[in-house]
Amino acid sequence: MNNIEKEKWDKQKTMGKKKFKLVYGVWGVCISIIYGILTIFFNPNSINYNILGILFRFIIFAIIFGLSGILMGVMDWNAKAKKFDNK
Repeated sequence: MNNIEKEKWDKQKTMGKKKFKLVYGVWGVCISIIYGILTIFFNPNSINYNILGILFRFIIFAIIFGLSGILMGVMDWNAKAKKFDNK
């Protein structure tokens, strides 16, 4: 166990599990916006997009990436808690 990792975990643990998960969820939503913009520019059929279709895609991406971010936060929290707190 690395002392730097332990100190970082102790700092992260002070924010609490709920806030930790939300931070990862927000990260997922930010990634979804970037992904949505990239799919518009690099999709060969992007000429056929209308405003409603673009908004629908952004909403779906935000939901999927946001939930994925929260899931990653839960898994990361549990892994760190198991690694550092149960010793």
